[in-house]
Amino acid sequence: MKCYLLVLVVAYFHCFSTETLPKLTIDDFLNSTQYKSLSLSPDAGYLLVHSLRPAWESNRYEDALWLYRTET
Repeated sequence: MKCYLLVLVVAYFHCFSTETLPKLTIDDFLNSTQYKSLSLSPDAGYLLVHSLRPAWESNRYEDALWLYRTET
């Protein structure tokens, strides 16, 4: 019982001692990159990432495919 109470007290004080994160603005939210999918090759040698981000200059979204080699 004492151990449970100690864990509860430590968790309570830990919640109030952490720093608060800055608030998310609308501009930050609208400029964020979305990761639509992650795919691993059958032999686990490559990782494919599909990302989508806004391109404000051209008034559209930009799709990008990134291919990473997982083996070194």
